[in-house]
Amino acid sequence: MKDWLIYFILNLIIVFFKILPRQLALRLGESLAILLYYLSSRHRRITLDNLKTAYGRDINEKGREDIAKSSFKNLGRVAAEFSKMTSYTKEFAERIIEIDGWENFENAIKKGKGIVFLTGHLGNWELMAYSQSLRGYPLNVIARPLDNPVVERFVQEQRSAAGNRVIAKKSGLKDIMQCLKNKEHIGILLDQNVAQQEGIFVDFFGKTACTSFGLAMIALKTDITIIPVFLLYTGSGRYRQLIGEEIEIQKTGDFEYDMAYNTALFTKVIESYIRQYPEQWFWAHRRWKTQPKEMKWKERNIKIRRFEGHIDLKGVDNV
Repeated sequence: MKDWLIYFILNLIIVFFKILPRQLALRLGESLAILLYYLSSRHRRITLDNLKTAYGRDINEKGREDIAKSSFKNLGRVAAEFSKMTSYTKEFAERIIEIDGWENFENAIKKGKGIVFLTGHLGNWELMAYSQSLRGYPLNVIARPLDNPVVERFVQEQRSAAGNRVIAKKSGLKDIMQCLKNKEHIGILLDQNVAQQEGIFVDFFGKTACTSFGLAMIALKTDITIIPVFLLYTGSGRYRQLIGEEIEIQKTGDFEYDMAYNTALFTKVIESYIRQYPEQWFWAHRRWKTQPKEMKWKERNIKIRRFEGHIDLKGVDNV
């Protein structure tokens, strides 16, 4: 009953946003998000603590608060756009989204391989994936299922309305590998904390952050093309999609080191975009929650989880 009640309330909110003019819906989304910023002391504290961890004394308290509020506003816009995007057409998406680097995507297609969109919770990741499907290039989106199964079905319907497919994060490795074998396109958000047994500790804003090694493992075992893609808000209801050049992964033959190196590389690429647009990243997530600890032997069931060496990314392109 509780799941259905939450779904009913969510559906009412979605319908309300749908009937509003888009610009008004975006502004309302921002306003509600700012209200949440002040009402939720826990998420406000996490956001400000993360900003202090990332920037230290480089940004003063007032500057961190400004970025925090802007970050919440961005989440409000993402929610509002998510509510309305199923009504968008290809022509409308092309009017509101300017693309920088489309040639990098075309070059990736010419290689005739599976393509991975390396991205994160920066800008509007939902609209980015949806607009790709509207252009005729559907994505297989990797996502963690929500705890509420009723809401999860609803969210999946929104995400897949234009042809995208949602693959469950934990049980989707076989599906991901099959999609890439079929030369399909995958969207992977690689900017969130994972449990120690699921990740590798790599540098993120100068502090070790436990990061999933899944993409690095896939890249080392298959022949794929990886490009960074982000959709950033530019104001007045418009966006700019940034498509970077292919990320050249390292394959030295030392599987353990290559897994760690490439995970660090992917993380540093994402960080470079966040540093350009910090006000549009999801700072309310506890990115540095997992820190190194002694693990039980049964948890250390693959070699890469024991890597503790230094990764040197100096001189690497895209970083």
